[in-house]
Amino acid sequence: MTIYKNKSSNIYKRNVSMSHIATETFYLSEHGLAFWQDNNLYEKDFVLLIPSDTDTAFSSKIKEAFFDKLHNRKGVIISGVSADNLLLLYGAYGFAGNIIIASLDLPFGRKLINLLTTGVATEDELVNVILGDM
Repeated sequence: MTIYKNKSSNIYKRNVSMSHIATETFYLSEHGLAFWQDNNLYEKDFVLLIPSDTDTAFSSKIKEAFFDKLHNRKGVIISGVSADNLLLLYGAYGFAGNIIIASLDLPFGRKLINLLTTGVATEDELVNVILGDM
């Protein structure tokens, strides 16, 4: 339900909406932190997060490259809602150095997709950029 402070103004409506968004983000981030702790992900050398909106073909490529680069180190792939929640938490503050985000446009501000669509880089080159020197 939307409540207006003043019928001639949408200011209060925006405040309610922003408050709701902040509360939901905090709530989902808490789920991400609980998932991180419950699964002892801090013990892994690398944690690959694949957000739920990542292209299936791209995620398959990056998964294969991730496993190829592990070389007997501990790694795990997290996808779907759990990855989305961890990404929200990671966006708030970089709480761990072992996270790799398998996305061309997340977290907010990443624009690797522009390199792909303009032909500056291939998908394979971007997979190597994302995974780095693991």
